[in-house]
Amino acid sequence: MELLDSVKEFIFNYRRSLLYLAIFSIVAGLALYFGMQDIYNNKSENKTTDTSDTFKLYHVTWCPYSIKAKKVWDSVLKHNEVSFQLDDAGNIPNTSVGTKTIGVKTVRFSAKDETDVPQESLAIVDDKTIEAYPTIFFYNYDKKIHVEFNAKCTDKNLVNFINDMISDASFSTPV
Repeated sequence: MELLDSVKEFIFNYRRSLLYLAIFSIVAGLALYFGMQDIYNNKSENKTTDTSDTFKLYHVTWCPYSIKAKKVWDSVLKHNEVSFQLDDAGNIPNTSVGTKTIGVKTVRFSAKDETDVPQESLAIVDDKTIEAYPTIFFYNYDKKIHVEFNAKCTDKNLVNFINDMISDASFSTPV
């Protein structure tokens, strides 16, 4: 009985504070609920832009094959008007990311210079370390696939690989 009287007295003395606490709790709960819905909806709406098709070139500056592959890569991407932030000399930097909108899809092109990367930190693709340079991969994050470019790195072969992977023949070979 004494406990019940104590509770009644507490509620009577702090009724205004308890009312404010209840209102605050309801408002905070609603804000959290609707805020989480917005976050969830934005993630699902942006999913396609975050998971665009991506081509990646892994290369080093000391390897003659990498140097040739980077020149072919740059030539094909410049010819096909892929957007890059160029360096002061007007060239695509050794490590860069470019994009091109094809239809309704944005395709990313990324070059990664691994010259200064220690051997134990080399790029890993699907639990496989890249052991040779240059290496070019195509990633489709929606379908969770990647395909390695397994041909001599020429303008024609690279353009064919890009067109095959994006199912679109919009890329052309530089003259």
